[in-house]
Amino acid sequence: MNALIHASSMSQDAVRNMWSGLDRKKIQPEKDGQQEPDMVQRLLLKSEAAEPEEVWYRVRKTWADFDTQKGAFHSLENAKRCADENEGYSVFDESGKVIYSNDTFTPYLVRVSIEDLNIRRGPGTDYDKTGKYTGKGAFTIVEEAEGKGASLWGLLKFYQKNRDGWISLDYVHRI
Repeated sequence: MNALIHASSMSQDAVRNMWSGLDRKKIQPEKDGQQEPDMVQRLLLKSEAAEPEEVWYRVRKTWADFDTQKGAFHSLENAKRCADENEGYSVFDESGKVIYSNDTFTPYLVRVSIEDLNIRRGPGTDYDKTGKYTGKGAFTIVEEAEGKGASLWGLLKFYQKNRDGWISLDYVHRI
């Protein structure tokens, strides 16, 4: 019976897998000469009847910038409409993944004031270093992305084709 209690909160596939090896005749008592629906069927019917989870879609400039949030919506269409009405805003799911964006990125220049700013193969410290540094100077950023180790990462124009030259924007000044 404990399996029944725990199984009621499991997914349909998990319930099927759990009961697939059991001898159903042992768990299907007869009533007036006919077998009752087995426990698996009852659990599946119960889980199919459950209401879907509520999902919140948030409209912000970036996931990390919660101060820019314009709203939180259950309806994806309403969230998209809100993003469309606010330039530079995107729709994020509950995990922070961009679901929709109306943002068309405009490249911009940054000034690097340190000689040893690492260039990485992706937007985050969890990506390998290329072994190269920017050096001091002005550089064009053609894309931005969130990632581990910095508030925001920028893709250098020189690396745009292979998308493998990212710098932390925490160490630059926009020109």
